[in-house]
Amino acid sequence: MLKLPLLICLVLIVTYSSTMEIFTDEVKKNAKMILCGTCKDDGVRADILKFKDCVGGHYPKESANIMGIREAHMSNPDECIELMKTELEGYARADPTGVVKVMDCFRANLNHEHLDKCH
Repeated sequence: MLKLPLLICLVLIVTYSSTMEIFTDEVKKNAKMILCGTCKDDGVRADILKFKDCVGGHYPKESANIMGIREAHMSNPDECIELMKTELEGYARADPTGVVKVMDCFRANLNHEHLDKCH
């Protein structure tokens, strides 16, 4: 199973973008797919691992918490997303500038053409 602490960042993006309305629907869709979805494409997996490493470097504890949610609730993606959003809302309030770091990791490591293979 692909370990994705980066998921915390993507959930943060989804949560923060929902409240700030500054990110596109495409970013939100990709975040949901990466956070609680499964994708078998090797290019996507490689991108996600790079993103995970980038985000984990900024937020190791939070990444571990999000990974736990993902692993426990992969069979129910809707519940997975809701639990992650709740968790990340707290992170966003505690460090509103964190979304900038996450978006930098997102832009630097995730290829949208690769992600489109998993939608």
